[in-house]
Amino acid sequence: MQGSSKAGTRAADPLEIACPEAHRKGLREAGTVFGVLLLFSILLALVTRAHEIYLDEAQAWLIARHSHNLAELFHNLHYEGHPAVWYLLIYPVAHLSNEISWIRAINYALSVVTAGLILFDRRNPMTVKVLLVFSVFVFFYMGVIARSYMLAGMLLIASARCLLADRPRHWTAMLLLGVAINTHFLAIPLATGIFVWLYWIAPTPTTREDANKIRQRRFWISILMLGIALVLCYLTVRPAADLDLPQYHKPKVSLLGYLLMNIGSMWRNFVILPTALYSPETKQLLAAQDHPSLIAVTLSVLLWIIAIFGLPTRRGKYFFITVSLLWTAATWLTVHIAGPFHVSMLFVGYIIALMMKPADGQHSQGNAPKASRNMLYIGLGMQVLICFIWCIQEACYPYSGGEPTAIWLKGRGFDRRPLVIQPDLAGPAILASAGIESAYYPACHCQGSFLVYRKSRDVLRRVSREELQEIERESGSAPIVISQWKLDAEEMRRLGLRLEFKAPDGWFWVGENVFVYQSTG
Repeated sequence: MQGSSKAGTRAADPLEIACPEAHRKGLREAGTVFGVLLLFSILLALVTRAHEIYLDEAQAWLIARHSHNLAELFHNLHYEGHPAVWYLLIYPVAHLSNEISWIRAINYALSVVTAGLILFDRRNPMTVKVLLVFSVFVFFYMGVIARSYMLAGMLLIASARCLLADRPRHWTAMLLLGVAINTHFLAIPLATGIFVWLYWIAPTPTTREDANKIRQRRFWISILMLGIALVLCYLTVRPAADLDLPQYHKPKVSLLGYLLMNIGSMWRNFVILPTALYSPETKQLLAAQDHPSLIAVTLSVLLWIIAIFGLPTRRGKYFFITVSLLWTAATWLTVHIAGPFHVSMLFVGYIIALMMKPADGQHSQGNAPKASRNMLYIGLGMQVLICFIWCIQEACYPYSGGEPTAIWLKGRGFDRRPLVIQPDLAGPAILASAGIESAYYPACHCQGSFLVYRKSRDVLRRVSREELQEIERESGSAPIVISQWKLDAEEMRRLGLRLEFKAPDGWFWVGENVFVYQSTG
């Protein structure tokens, strides 16, 4: 009996015997991480479910769905200005299902993985990691809104963690960087910074060690891999000869004027202030989006300096400065004036910069100046506050008028009627949400689903009576006209239309309207 009792006794964990307190602490930390990740997953699922798909999300889905083969997909991407990996990821799903909710599900899964990569990192205290995953950039701009930014961010953070591991996984990191480059153009500055500061320049660098790496075969094979990734990225984002992307129009200002506008508009993404409290004079001083503003630039630069001051290590500071300068150059070459989604890539760089310190036992920031820690907590706390406000808005109000319009069309059976959409920007969200194959766009005199940004496109063009009559003859039923302009009485009389529905105003896209008209005949 005694022998069987001993045999049935569980073998003690050597780590638990040697250091029971450390074992219990590890279990508590793991339980906390899983708890936060579960909370993140639940809250993100709730907000994602309430989110209405809008233009850029639906555009990617429709391009993937209505490209009949990969050659056609790559051709269509020359009118988009985005690399191919996000489209290749959703391509098979879009061909198996017409339900656009799949794009939400894919981005949701990527978001949970990214949150896990941040939360399971041992280099930062739990407070910092919680603030990061619930920041407006990670949770809302990248997590709720299903675009290529979360995929790019996940790949970049994963590659950084591979190089920061106790036993670095170099080739995995290089492969992830190559895929990230082909996910979003603005991943290139971060990939460059990761290669330089996490591989080439060691944590405790010497000139001799850095020079020795240049002589190694692995260094040049890595350069070759990233070079091939850059070439592939160029081949997909290389603009078509007749491309005309509105956001790629260069501002008619000097380089200094551009820097004032681009940098000056960035502070709005990090500090939330009620614009209703602004006086007209204050609004004019801060309106860097419309014209150069030294005050707005000063605010942005001050916030950037504070962010750098909050980083706990010198290498993290150098990395973030490098990434910031390269990111500014990349935005100048592409979108010119960066919006919040573009800034999310810069925030990913900041997350990686925070990871650039020793792991295990040295992650409490105890050696960091108190002022630095406080600045970090205040800055990240502001991001969480913005995220909370945006999520409340998302739960209470429509994000845009596209999906409510699609629901109304299906409820009335109008999704089986020919559609005319003017201007075309409202089209992708309506078509993708309703599962409608195509609509007629007066802007291009064409039938289609996703938008093709050609120079011949005239976004201000309105449909004519003759076009409506021709569509009715060809289809056998009177078309439904969806307009973001409210037609006056004279235009409705001339076109033979009456107003049937107005979509609720979206909270995120100020000034957006969607009106639905049908024939009076």
